[in-house]
Amino acid sequence: LVQAYASLGTGLLLGDECVTRIAKSANATPAQVLLAWGLARSAAVIPKASSEVRVVENLGCVDLALEPEALDDLDNLDGGTKICWDPDGIA
Repeated sequence: LVQAYASLGTGLLLGDECVTRIAKSANATPAQVLLAWGLARSAAVIPKASSEVRVVENLGCVDLALEPEALDDLDNLDGGTKICWDPDGIA
């Protein structure tokens, strides 16, 4: 099981052109897209939310089925950036 700690990339990916393009075409928020991608890739996503409204909004990811091409595009966003901690240091 992979846990997606900082599932939204501490906000860094919310404004990414690829993420916003997919969100617009899916009629979803960028956060919903990132969370749906994590779920589609079998990650346990744990988003932080600043308000109850955001919590409810984030839950919309459960019903969001991303197209295979969108999933592939999101897969390719990996630039090797470590957001919270470097897992390579775990023994």
